[in-house]
Amino acid sequence: EIGSGLVGSEMCIRDRTAGIAYYDINVGGALVLGYEGTSPNQIVNRAALKNTNEDDAEQVPLDILAEQQPAKLYLLIGTNALAGLGNDEGFLAYYGKLLDELQSTLPNSMIFVQSILNVRPEALDQAPGLTPERVGSMNDKIKEMCKERGFYYLNLTEAFTGEDGYLTADYAQNDLSLIHI
Repeated sequence: EIGSGLVGSEMCIRDRTAGIAYYDINVGGALVLGYEGTSPNQIVNRAALKNTNEDDAEQVPLDILAEQQPAKLYLLIGTNALAGLGNDEGFLAYYGKLLDELQSTLPNSMIFVQSILNVRPEALDQAPGLTPERVGSMNDKIKEMCKERGFYYLNLTEAFTGEDGYLTADYAQNDLSLIHI
């Protein structure tokens, strides 16, 4: 049994240019499923995704989780899906389906859902859907979904957001995501 697993994109990516491997972060043998640019619907729809942790090996994340059964799972996903303007109800429906899939796939795991992070204001030109208001609204709804399912909700946004409501510049790698500190 694996002690912990990380699923998502953003901070989970473990490739040659960014993320866990690049910064030589010791994750203590944790299962790292990092998929650049992924969204909840891709995982729910069982798309074969390239895991940047495994030399871009294509895999179905839910299959890997079912096989490995981590005791704890940390989920960080949603930024990419919200970057464009779109259907919030559809996003939330898929997010809820993803949480349901995780619950049925990992019935004995503790599941920690991490909030979607804000971006720098400069990023809104290329990611107009990531306004602090929209991200805040989505996070409120995700938090409620976690409560309904007995999952843990980790509010990372609170820790990385400045008084202006945006990702603090000290933590911004490219206006869209965190640097690894």
